[in-house]
Amino acid sequence: MSETTQTRELYYYGGNGWGGVPKHGLFQIVAGSKKTMHTDRDAARVIYNGINDDKAFWDVTKISELIESHTLTPLSDSDELPF
Repeated sequence: MSETTQTRELYYYGGNGWGGVPKHGLFQIVAGSKKTMHTDRDAARVIYNGINDDKAFWDVTKISELIESHTLTPLSDSDELPF
């Protein structure tokens, strides 16, 4: 018997984008209530892209900068962020 994983549609929420993000630094991925830290941008991005849940990718090398975020449901500016 095989296990089936259902992929849910994610909606882009926002962020400053990947331009200028250093290859090595301190990066935080937030997915639901789980937070993980990474030092390699490319490896962290692979992990981030594999998450099918509310998620955010932060560069916290110098200051906290939101790079990219996605939600399971479309949000308006007045909604509270899930991450």
